Amino acid sequence: MSVNGSANRVAAAPPDPPHWHEVPAEPGRLRPICRALTDWASGNGFTDNRAEAVALAAYEAMANVVTHAYPDGGGVLSVRAAFRIEAARIEIAVQDRGRWLIRAAPEDSGEHGGRGLVLIRSLADHVEVLLEEVGTTVRMAWDVAERAKPQPHPSA
Repeated sequence: MSVNGSANRVAAAPPDPPHWHEVPAEPGRLRPICRALTDWASGNGFTDNRAEAVALAAYEAMANVVTHAYPDGGGVLSVRAAFRIEAARIEIAVQDRGRWLIRAAPEDSGEHGGRGLVLIRSLADHVEVLLEEVGTTVRMAWDVAERAKPQPHPSA
């Protein structure tokens, strides 16, 4: 108790950032990671919608690893999350050690694909794709203060 009789209050520390190292790049492994990222983003003050955007972008980046980096299976992925106090943002990085094989689906094939990075860029405030000698890293960041994303001009 303090001198005036009120209890001392200590601000709760933000939750520790989650990370996963060399998780098998399999579809069934992605949803639990996304749930943990949603909880972590919410614990860092993000609204439910914003936390869901974080999880959806991370899911899409991980699904891209499964589909493109290891089309025959057998690979791993790593996910790192960080809260950058000095930059007032959270960051998620999804990394693989595969070799991306991009194939375009014919427009009339009924196959979906080719929209992953577009979706990620629409959900995150900042996106960087690093093509490395072995593997790819997708870095995504969200500013703590939610801002409206600029809309493209209709003539663009």
